[in-house]
Amino acid sequence: KIGRRVSLAGPAGAGPVKVPDGVGKNNDEARSLIQSAGLKVTTKDDTKATADPGTVTGQDPKAGTKVKPGDTVTLTVAKAIEVPDVVDLPE
Repeated sequence: KIGRRVSLAGPAGAGPVKVPDGVGKNNDEARSLIQSAGLKVTTKDDTKATADPGTVTGQDPKAGTKVKPGDTVTLTVAKAIEVPDVVDLPE
């Protein structure tokens, strides 16, 4: 009807969400935590990290940042460096 007041509400949880802190956790744990907040996850390798391989060494956006549901968080994950075997090579 004309002149009738209508209240509109978006889907539950449609407001901004805080990015969880994945740094220091293993990749699987951090990915699960961030996905459970309604966010997508991508990863990139950190070949210069001193942390154990598979440990999250950074993330973008940082923990606590407010983002839209469905936004993507990029995790930087420590990767083991392949060292060639040089033991039996001639000098």
